[in-house]
Amino acid sequence: FDEEIPFPAGGWFSMKLKLEKAGRVLDEQRVDKFGVGEVFVGAGQSNSTNSGQFKTKQTSGMVSSFDGEHWQIADDPQIGVADHSQGGSYYPAFGDALYEHYHVPIGIAATGFGGTSVNAWQPSEGLFAHMMTRLQQLGPHGFRAILWHQGETDVGMPSREYYEKLQRVIVSSRKKAGWDIPWFVAQVSYHNPERPSSDTTRTAQAKIWADKIAHAGPDTDTLTGDHRDLDGLGIHFSPKGLKAHGLLWAKIVQPFIDESLIE
Repeated sequence: FDEEIPFPAGGWFSMKLKLEKAGRVLDEQRVDKFGVGEVFVGAGQSNSTNSGQFKTKQTSGMVSSFDGEHWQIADDPQIGVADHSQGGSYYPAFGDALYEHYHVPIGIAATGFGGTSVNAWQPSEGLFAHMMTRLQQLGPHGFRAILWHQGETDVGMPSREYYEKLQRVIVSSRKKAGWDIPWFVAQVSYHNPERPSSDTTRTAQAKIWADKIAHAGPDTDTLTGDHRDLDGLGIHFSPKGLKAHGLLWAKIVQPFIDESLIE
């Protein structure tokens, strides 16, 4: 049998299931702590995984991570990433900010792999398959959008080539999933204080937005100084930077969520 039960947005909820026959209870189970809220998929290279200088924690108790098999509270490291990294991420701060605004549970499914080029995410490659597996596990329309943070590795790639390859990833994901998945693409090229930005990837990412292939994500090249690890000399984020990174993403996606809720 199957049954559809409407729930309001929110949580956490619990459910007790009881199977009876002729007035006799044959079996019963309890499902604790599930919610109805917002879910996002993260993809890209190290700053989309657990490569921050120190682990961070969500503070609301309402942000969870998904690895394809189970959910858990989204304290770092995030489960499900392809590189099995063990540091900090922006997702706890991102989830807390969205929860503060919407007061519903926030789900994260991070799939990234540190140091990867867009070449490693092409439809014939394993990282694309890893991401698509997670999308299929969440189901059609089972998440709000994909948040893409990648580009540092590809600053030496011609803009046109990067654009075409990222476009192929996005278009192929929609075709394979069978629905028009919303994508957000961050503007990303930062390496260190001497190389804070590169026009190659930035131009390509901006063209992806202009051509309406993906929505504009945050410009994370603006997070410099003590937002970066190794006392401001590194490519990854300090705890301060991870929080700022998460807040930038939350600010970007909120208008999109609001518009989707109206529809």
